[in-house]
Amino acid sequence: MRYLRSCVLALLSFVWLVPVATAADRVPGDRRLPPQVLGYVSVRNVPELKADWKKTALGQLSQEKELAEFWQEVEKQLDNVSGIIQSKIGVGLNDILALPQGEVAVAVVQLPGKKLSVAVFLDAGENEQTVTKLLAKGTEAAEEHGVKRSTEEFEGIELVIHTRPKVEDDDTKKDGTPEQIAYFRKDGNLIASSDVDTLKSIITRWDGKHEQTFAETDIYRQLVAACRDEQNDNPPAVTWFIDPIGLVKGVLTSDPRANTPQMTLMLTMLPTLGIDKFKAVGGTVDLATGDYDTITRTLVYLDSPPTGVINLFQFPAVDHTPPKWIPAQSDAYFGLNWDLGKAVNTVESLVDMFQGAGAFRKLLDQVADREEFGKLHPKKDLLDHLSGRLHIVSDLADPKNLESQRILVAAELKNAAAMKKTLAVISKLEGFPGKVRKFQGETVIELSGFGGGDAETMMGFCVSRDYLMFASNVTLLEQVLRTDGDQDSLANLPAYQRLAKKFPAESSMISFERENTQLKAMYELLRSGEATRQFGESEAFSLDFSKLPEFDVIRKYLSPSASYMRPDKLGLLWIGFTLKSEAKDDN
Repeated sequence: MRYLRSCVLALLSFVWLVPVATAADRVPGDRRLPPQVLGYVSVRNVPELKADWKKTALGQLSQEKELAEFWQEVEKQLDNVSGIIQSKIGVGLNDILALPQGEVAVAVVQLPGKKLSVAVFLDAGENEQTVTKLLAKGTEAAEEHGVKRSTEEFEGIELVIHTRPKVEDDDTKKDGTPEQIAYFRKDGNLIASSDVDTLKSIITRWDGKHEQTFAETDIYRQLVAACRDEQNDNPPAVTWFIDPIGLVKGVLTSDPRANTPQMTLMLTMLPTLGIDKFKAVGGTVDLATGDYDTITRTLVYLDSPPTGVINLFQFPAVDHTPPKWIPAQSDAYFGLNWDLGKAVNTVESLVDMFQGAGAFRKLLDQVADREEFGKLHPKKDLLDHLSGRLHIVSDLADPKNLESQRILVAAELKNAAAMKKTLAVISKLEGFPGKVRKFQGETVIELSGFGGGDAETMMGFCVSRDYLMFASNVTLLEQVLRTDGDQDSLANLPAYQRLAKKFPAESSMISFERENTQLKAMYELLRSGEATRQFGESEAFSLDFSKLPEFDVIRKYLSPSASYMRPDKLGLLWIGFTLKSEAKDDN
């Protein structure tokens, strides 16, 4: 989820370049779509999103004086790109970026008895002249490739249809259906789709008053309601929705090549495996609202009661506070409570379902009888000692080297003494590649790892403080074992405490990340020119990153972020956020 949020925010970082316009209330795309939507993403109002982005910490980077020279370089390169685009399609980059004056949305639709289709919504407002130029250029290019243009009228609206003729040796359409792209224009909007009937269904619902729309489908309506900001009456800035099982089925019905016996068998097994309980996933994004700089809400919609595979992912809510031994200097922290017992029982039931009653236990017993495994029982000597609570910590040993990342995973134990005995047996197995030593009174097992840089890194295992700990670099394990006292604890760090105030009393998962420390290494890589040398550059767009200022200039714009997950009556709700900056706490 962190990477998804980062990608969304990175895309939004470009919108400050485009002028802001005011838009009147419009009928949203989800009220113009038919109910049979399997995927949907909507930016409700692009000009408002641009304005809100400028209020965020990252959006304010455009006003940083020490970045002025670099922004001039960016503008110069964008002018070059705009010139190339202008020469090819007759419209400049700024004109294209200024096109959206309201909603921009994309939907995947499958009408009854039809194949999957894609519908695109663009509210261009008064920029119809630019739209006309782009459509004319597109039509000209399509006709050069043999695409035929035709028109059809529906409820007083002209549909323009571009059809690619069927080629005899064309294997892309086994049923012989020619590929089409159609569109219509109305009220400053351009609506395009790969299916004419989909466009007609949108026209029928144009005023938003139709009784059967995507907006009124139960799952989508409940999902959006669960992800709404209760303190903000405005609709979310970005909304997205995916019906994963529906999409798979849609692909199978749309492409005969994918509809194999194996895929058919898989689909018939979904109810047996309980996967049919996974109905949808979706969420919202909001910027500069209330105390939040950015906030994303994501709901995994699961039917109750969970069965089959879904029981592998049961995360009961508990009081989540990082243990005192989590170092305050950690770049990232992740805590999870997993119902491990239910997960093991689920695996057992699934194995027995396919292999016969008692197959899973028989398999474990066979492992426990083998001398080369120290006659350790995977469940009794390992899994039964774990509580299901998990903590993961990471940092960079060298802030300038991305390859120096260290990760520590700690699994809470119900019986630490028994787990120590298990590790002792493992360490004495014939051919065991590790070595045992004492550190801070604890037994540490070291193994050769794959660390960054020229020197080989030693991994480490240890049972300490009622946790089974594993570190990708033993030096981080040693640091944790040395941590003693609240003053060195992440839980007492002001930046963490400020974010933690937004956590519920109980949750299934929490996380904390320092964006500034994680980005510093990449930033320095850019300034040095190393990133350009490694990944190359385009002749049309080549930036001189050496003009970037010292990292401390942008550090104040990079506040720590946090997230949490909790069970919801509809499934699992995940919320990730950054808060409006308070420099004294955001270090």
